[in-house]
Amino acid sequence: MLIANLNVSRVLLSCAIASLTLSLTACGSSKKSSSSSSSSSSSSSSSSGFAFSPCTPLTNQAPGTQVTFTPPIELTALNATGSLKITGDASAYYSLTAPTGYTQSETSISTVATKTQPISVRLTTSSTAGASVKASLSVGSQKVECTATTQSDLTAPTASITFPPKVSLTEGSTVIVRGTVKDEAGGSGIKSVKINNIAATTLDEVKGTWELKAAVLTDGLNNLKLEVEDKAGNKTESSVSVTKGDITQAFPENGGVDFVGPQTVAWDNLDGRNRALVVDVAKKSVVAVELDPKKIVGSRTLLAGGDVKPLVFETTDLFGGKLYPGAPIILDKNNKTALIGQTNGLKEINDYGELISMDLVSGNISNFFVGEITMGSADISFDKINSPQRVFVGGITQGTISAIEISNKAPSIYSDAGLSVPDANQKFSNTGSLALDSANQRVLMTSLTGKQFIYSIDVSLPAGDEKSGKRTLFAAADTLPADTQFTSDGENVLTSVRIDEKNNRALVVDRLKPALFSFSLGVVGSEADGVRKLFSNNIINPDNKLVEPYGLAVDAELPYVLIVDKGQKALVAADLVSGDRVIVSKSAN
Repeated sequence: MLIANLNVSRVLLSCAIASLTLSLTACGSSKKSSSSSSSSSSSSSSSSGFAFSPCTPLTNQAPGTQVTFTPPIELTALNATGSLKITGDASAYYSLTAPTGYTQSETSISTVATKTQPISVRLTTSSTAGASVKASLSVGSQKVECTATTQSDLTAPTASITFPPKVSLTEGSTVIVRGTVKDEAGGSGIKSVKINNIAATTLDEVKGTWELKAAVLTDGLNNLKLEVEDKAGNKTESSVSVTKGDITQAFPENGGVDFVGPQTVAWDNLDGRNRALVVDVAKKSVVAVELDPKKIVGSRTLLAGGDVKPLVFETTDLFGGKLYPGAPIILDKNNKTALIGQTNGLKEINDYGELISMDLVSGNISNFFVGEITMGSADISFDKINSPQRVFVGGITQGTISAIEISNKAPSIYSDAGLSVPDANQKFSNTGSLALDSANQRVLMTSLTGKQFIYSIDVSLPAGDEKSGKRTLFAAADTLPADTQFTSDGENVLTSVRIDEKNNRALVVDRLKPALFSFSLGVVGSEADGVRKLFSNNIINPDNKLVEPYGLAVDAELPYVLIVDKGQKALVAADLVSGDRVIVSKSAN
């Protein structure tokens, strides 16, 4: 029995050896069996002895990028001979010795034993969004296909920093940073918004806005870098610089002409420009302040007036009475000029009229209107409602609102408290600032001196109609709550009112508070008319304190409010949401 077992063991061992060497002689068989084995061996040397493992597809790949499929494909061969080749995209290569040895040439494979060979496949992805490239490995009838698909979203999101401006100065240790963000229609969506690698405090993809409540600043120059990434990995970058330092210094350091008595401001974004036009009543000039990030932001140049031919802003009239020159400035976008209101007090100082027109390129001055409506213009506002185009003018010493047609300069009185036009209701002694609320077809006007009110003047009808120019009270100083009450009495208090159309509100400067208030405008879908809120002051916004705020510039395309602070000799930018402020340009004080 033992001998028999040993013989069996010898036979099994011989079979194992034969299996490893794929000998054509079957172990322990007759010649007839040998012939059968030879026929079987000839058959197994074909491709039927090969098998590929699956190739895992690569999806959401970056465009035009060389990719390698992992894990490698495994080719299992048993007693087989064949030719390995790759077809498909022109960028398809394979290697049996990765990471080197990539080829597109055929390779003969022959094995007499069971063997597993890893094969690395490489492709370059398409540059077209959502497109696929393929490679096919084959040996005889055996085939495996590898597919690499480019991500469907190749477009980087659009994003911007809307506050602070491109270059600014602050005394604060932090600054609020706000901006816009938008991914393309059908895009992958926003993954992250970061400032200097700090994630935004809030991100609202529906509204397309984001905010970082407190970006930390160190003394000196701070670069705030915005990086927005979508879920496909596309990125957009932008940046602004904020200098943390003493706000009594001049900014920028070599800023050009100095402010002496800056008072009012208009924003000029015509013909590719981005600048503020500031009327300096002390210099009797218009100073252009650069806001274009491609130029020296905050730099100041003299555009009109000055020593050669100064503008006229008299502080007393012909009889010695006190005047408060409004020095208003607004853009006439159709004619590409700025209209500026002078105060001559009936004195014949020069040949300029009460309203002058300034060419926005050369700064050349020409008369726009010479008449006897007032001793000067308190404020001016374009009429966007009626045709032909006209401008509203507030008289500086009279309770008068007039309209002047742009084309023929024909004046007409809309509302005159002294003459009871259209009636004697809500009389006012003199005009402060005014702005057209187009949605409600009215002019909002502040008091210049005495008891402080904001009036609403109906301009829905043509001048001369018995119902046109009707005056109603829009806001009184002592409306509750107490923290939203503006100064009740004084001279030159509510120095500027401007309409923030994008947010359905009026912004009003209280020079003495000093503060800015917002008043809702009762348009459909908004708050009730005249709801008052404190927008910006030195308590809720303690950094870069207001000293003597005066003029405002607000525009639907301007991402912040421009404030002229006469006491600071500065042009200030205020965030439209929080009211926080930074300095854009100033002279030393």
